[in-house]
Amino acid sequence: MRHFQWEDYYHLFVERYRGRSDVVAVQQKDGSFVQLAGGLTLDRFLGHMEMTDTYGIYQMDDQACVRFILFDMDVFPRRKRSGPELLAELSKKKGQVLMLRDTLMDLDIHEDQILVEFPTVGYHVVLFFDWPVPAQEAKTFARLALARAGLKYVAPFYPITTVGYGDMVRLPLRVNNLTDKRSVFISNLGTFDPAHYDPTPDFTPLERVRPISPAQFHGALERVAAINGFVKVAEVGELKPGEMKLVEAGDKRILLVNVRGEYHAVEEVCPHAEGPLSEGMLEGEEVECPWHGRRFNVRTGEALKRYPVRVERENILVGAP
Repeated sequence: MRHFQWEDYYHLFVERYRGRSDVVAVQQKDGSFVQLAGGLTLDRFLGHMEMTDTYGIYQMDDQACVRFILFDMDVFPRRKRSGPELLAELSKKKGQVLMLRDTLMDLDIHEDQILVEFPTVGYHVVLFFDWPVPAQEAKTFARLALARAGLKYVAPFYPITTVGYGDMVRLPLRVNNLTDKRSVFISNLGTFDPAHYDPTPDFTPLERVRPISPAQFHGALERVAAINGFVKVAEVGELKPGEMKLVEAGDKRILLVNVRGEYHAVEEVCPHAEGPLSEGMLEGEEVECPWHGRRFNVRTGEALKRYPVRVERENILVGAP
């Protein structure tokens, strides 16, 4: 891509990845970043695109607001990996990205409002806003969205820091020092192949992505807050009437049971002998402890802690404190 074309994309780039205008970060040879006065100028942008320097921006402005959320779905811990090992981990990460995308769409965020970047060691999922969002609200939404997708503690997100300059976010289309390859925007996540991709910068996905409006964001935030604490544990087709399975919600081991088409969730550990109820027998509404034969009614929760269950579309959600 010729130099003047990169200049044409400069304004689009700084409009989307908007941070503080009085400071920017540049990467050193040892991988660390140091602050430089001034924002992402055209010369710095061109240096970033020409791969002579790698820049990052400070996400939060001086009013404690942000213009985007970034879900960091990289393979952790960050270290150099062999090609086959990295590709295997990337396949797992792609599945998690699809789960997050589906969750965001369930919250009425449209697919063309979700940008996905491939930083060569994972995926970055980005939502842009067309107005400044208080960093604390953006942080709350990101945390709850990950929890609803069943990805709590799986991926970092930004903003996470809501004081000072906020978080330093590395800009896309850079060379990753763990792979020596350039990151790219993804046009079609479903068909994207991390083993064979064109590293030539393509701004088309950045041009096409639509920012989220204030009303849309607040509606999504209210909806995800209303189901705070509920996480996806299974899909409807996984459990037939008369079947049960062990699931996890946060750090809780939960027994999910289908009783005549109704789902019930109870603690999985027997309160008397601490036996694993998921290994016992289910007869009607009762599960039998495999260790001492005590029976428990999963519908009434007799002597067992019960958890609320929601079914949304094809997803089974369980609320666990």
